[in-house]
Amino acid sequence: MKGTDPRILALELSAAQGSVALLSGEQIAARLPCPAEGRGESRLFHSLEELFRTAGWTIADLDLVAAGRGPGSYTGTRLAVTVAHFLCAPHGVRVYYLSSAEAVALAAAAETGVREVMVVGDARRRTAWCGRFLCEPEGLPRLVDGWRLVPLREFPSAVEGGATLVSPDWPRLQRQLLEIGITPPPVRFQRPQAVWLGRTALRRLAAGWPSDPREPLYLHPPVSVVGGPGQ
Repeated sequence: MKGTDPRILALELSAAQGSVALLSGEQIAARLPCPAEGRGESRLFHSLEELFRTAGWTIADLDLVAAGRGPGSYTGTRLAVTVAHFLCAPHGVRVYYLSSAEAVALAAAAETGVREVMVVGDARRRTAWCGRFLCEPEGLPRLVDGWRLVPLREFPSAVEGGATLVSPDWPRLQRQLLEIGITPPPVRFQRPQAVWLGRTALRRLAAGWPSDPREPLYLHPPVSVVGGPGQ
């Protein structure tokens, strides 16, 4: 580490309203929104330049880059994990990949005091993704039962069990449930935030947890096209 508190860059682009942040330990050094409009590599690098200028840091000052891998926008998460890798490589900075939903669960647990959180999101194709987390004594949310994809018509039964429900996609999910005649349960709207992503990565490292794979967390199986030209 380059100082007493590790310096972390966090990239969170899994939702329509993304963000980037610099942290010294768990304290915020600088943060910026990274909205969906024009979200491409050039827009992200422009935001990063402003972020580092605000904090007075350079990439070489970093100890870690944390990238959110979803579930969520495949384009956004792919951009986050790709840019994290290529930012770190020339400077020998460690890169750490983790679920965006895990950071959402940690934020919800910290802000509400609950121990069990289920994060749900819009998986498109009239389905929702669900992940149930238990907050560990060291302050880390642990995914239990794995990720699940559920048809929207089965959503009420899929989220039963007493966990506090949170979602980065709740306005959209709520509308879709109402359209098919289902009364939505109480759900806390919670956007993924780069600050909480960085804090989650730091706590995972302190607990000895390894990085997730360097790829977006995409829950749908691949779609293949049969009978195209030449087949």
